[in-house]
Amino acid sequence: MSSEATTFYPGVGADQAIDELHNLVGQITANWATIEDQLFNVFVIAVAGTGMVPDLRTYRAVFFTFPSYEGKMRMTHNAMKARYGLDTDVMGRWKTIREAINNFSALRNEVAHLIPMLKSSADPNAKANVRLVPAFWKNAFSEQEFDSTGYSADELWQALKPYLGYHPRISIIPPSGEEAYQLGYRIQQFAFTLASPHPSPPSAPSGL
Repeated sequence: MSSEATTFYPGVGADQAIDELHNLVGQITANWATIEDQLFNVFVIAVAGTGMVPDLRTYRAVFFTFPSYEGKMRMTHNAMKARYGLDTDVMGRWKTIREAINNFSALRNEVAHLIPMLKSSADPNAKANVRLVPAFWKNAFSEQEFDSTGYSADELWQALKPYLGYHPRISIIPPSGEEAYQLGYRIQQFAFTLASPHPSPPSAPSGL
């Protein structure tokens, strides 16, 4: 007695769900470019003591010598400590900004290595189950682990909440405080507060 093969379906709305995840990954990439540009602005101010630098080519050549974010951040952080290390208010706010950038960088790196995949169903009317998961997830995870691996669209939106600012897809009511603004804007506003004159880095003793 032969048994019929089970037919599996991609789920209702699978194409739209995959498109949403592709669009979210694109937004993360675009937002990261803005954040890195604002980090460069902080670097210039920390080194020069002002944002009013007539020619940024030398600063840009130094900053972008490091292809990795970690190198750029390390250099910027060292410059911040050298110029503003005695200013507890500036360094306290910089610590908050730096931690947010580090966390967003970690999320960006994680998402960059995931791809949208769907888990098919024997029910032709089932809602599509689509997630960002590692490539070849079926070889590394069991079917039961799919729902706890990577991100669904809803989970990724929530993971982006600290960095995207107010978005109706995340919050119905706009949040208060800094979380209402995109991280790139918050970095820009922080840079604006680094108004000159600030103490210059201490000079080396003569004769050294």
